[in-house]
Amino acid sequence: MLVYVFETNNGVSILDVGWNTDEAFATLKQGLETLGASIEAIEAIVVTHIHPDHYGLAGRVREVSGAKVALHPMDAKLTRSRYLDPKELLEQMREFLIDAGAPKDSLEELQNASLPALDRRSFVEPDVDLVDGELAPIPGRKLKVIWTPGHSPGHVCLYEERFRRLYSGDHILPHITANISFHPQSGENPLQEYLSSLEKVRSLDVENVEPAHEYPFTNMNGRIKEIEDHHLERLREIRKSLRTNGAQSAWEVAQSLTWSKPFSTYAAFMKRMAVGETISHLIYLHSKQEVVASGRHPTIYSLRQR
Repeated sequence: MLVYVFETNNGVSILDVGWNTDEAFATLKQGLETLGASIEAIEAIVVTHIHPDHYGLAGRVREVSGAKVALHPMDAKLTRSRYLDPKELLEQMREFLIDAGAPKDSLEELQNASLPALDRRSFVEPDVDLVDGELAPIPGRKLKVIWTPGHSPGHVCLYEERFRRLYSGDHILPHITANISFHPQSGENPLQEYLSSLEKVRSLDVENVEPAHEYPFTNMNGRIKEIEDHHLERLREIRKSLRTNGAQSAWEVAQSLTWSKPFSTYAAFMKRMAVGETISHLIYLHSKQEVVASGRHPTIYSLRQR
């Protein structure tokens, strides 16, 4: 995970902060010292989205520095139920998995698959809302907040028009594609939200993209086209699965799709992500009246008869 450091008049501000681990804290400390700064000098912690590899260390850094933590309100409202008291969220996840058609003997493992991540975050409620179209609270820098829901409901990018630079978080990555899943804390139609967010940033004058993972890159619009093509291919695969195999649960559809490795070999958390992404594509097709969703526990999907 890449942390970006901005020099300000009275110290530094950072974009994203990493997991809450001793190793991550030490790496951040060392990196800042290399730049002639320190944890204590951090004035603002701006976070692109709620996921623990971006938000996890925010509380610990705020304790040391007194920095203000900034997050979009759509993610801010999820912090307490996600990280402080996840009991209700875990029950919602179980209901979600049952409705997806997950095997009964795997439910507990799948439901609890993200619990280890709780040890790698420090709970903190944000101090400042990131507002779409307004400037991020980084003194001396004109970084415009671009709300880009999809990967999370409150995901944001920061746009620095003067330098034609986009800090893209997980919205646009140079090689891998962000997971766009439906789940208890997602938007109602996350794939539609994500595709609309890609279109939103496509209109910006961008030369350099600074992502939260992998490496900086150029030709943003070319990469956007590749990502769109990836999702179009996933939609084609789902249509083919429903046409070939008939009505299915989301779990069954997910098993028929092409992943980076066979679905059956995935660990529980990765299976959950794959099923969530499958559902987001099924919801998108349902919103386009191409797919019918019927029943509950599990919901069964089929192609709409023309």
